[in-house]
Amino acid sequence: SANTFASGGSPVDSSRYGQNLAEAITRGQYYTFTIAPAPGRTFALTRLEFRPYYQTLSAAFGTGVTWSTDGSNFTEAPPVSGTQPAGVGIGTLHTADLSGIAALQNTTATVTLRIYLFGIIQFNASGLGGPGDDVAIFGSYGNVPTALEAWRTLHGLAADGSQDLQAPAGDGVPNLLKFALNLAPFTGDLLRPAAQTLSDPESTTLAALTGLPAMRLDASGNLQLTFLRRRDAAALGLTYTVEFSNTLAAGSWSANPGATTATLPIDATWERVTVTDSPLPRTVRFARLQVRAD
Repeated sequence: SANTFASGGSPVDSSRYGQNLAEAITRGQYYTFTIAPAPGRTFALTRLEFRPYYQTLSAAFGTGVTWSTDGSNFTEAPPVSGTQPAGVGIGTLHTADLSGIAALQNTTATVTLRIYLFGIIQFNASGLGGPGDDVAIFGSYGNVPTALEAWRTLHGLAADGSQDLQAPAGDGVPNLLKFALNLAPFTGDLLRPAAQTLSDPESTTLAALTGLPAMRLDASGNLQLTFLRRRDAAALGLTYTVEFSNTLAAGSWSANPGATTATLPIDATWERVTVTDSPLPRTVRFARLQVRAD
């Protein structure tokens, strides 16, 4: 925390307070502090309480609060509530309601708050303090949602995953698979059919690799399956498994320990995965991708 009440470019101007909030902001006369959630957490700020004191009451006396989530661009909070008694002002409670500021709700940002005291007579002392806490911030903590939790919220799905296997677009592609393969990154995408195969298994662009897995034969005639995979799959509890079968019969599907896997990062979120079946004596071979969420 810090204060910037020493202002003015000349002896006459020194120790002169702004007489309203705008003037105090212009003169840079404030007390400031920052607050940040712990790693992996969010917070929601509801109110700021502080106790201003000053040497002599002025009819113009008042307080104000500004906030910033980047430390540079500040916005005025709603008007502060609280009155000052006549005479020497000692720590009367003032409150700034922060609950209606969307940017301060469920955020991971470091928040900077500035408290302004204005309308004080020149050369008079002022500060923060009194009976009880000088400054107090109120709110609540929460956990940063995982990518899957945020995606469910984006699409209005149940937070417990109970709708993950539904296919509201009628395309036979479950919601979870659309999350796992980048088939529904935007609001409303779950209602659009997404049964197309990715367009270019050799591509290194997200657009060309977005789609259902592509199946083909390599130069040796071995079956290959190429698909997008989330790079944070393990942290999300997602498992991508390629299984093979000679018959398509129930119970015939299994992973092939002899298959090889090639992985190529596409961006910070996605990677291209190509699984190649091992050479086996056969006439017919099938492959599929199974995605599970723990």
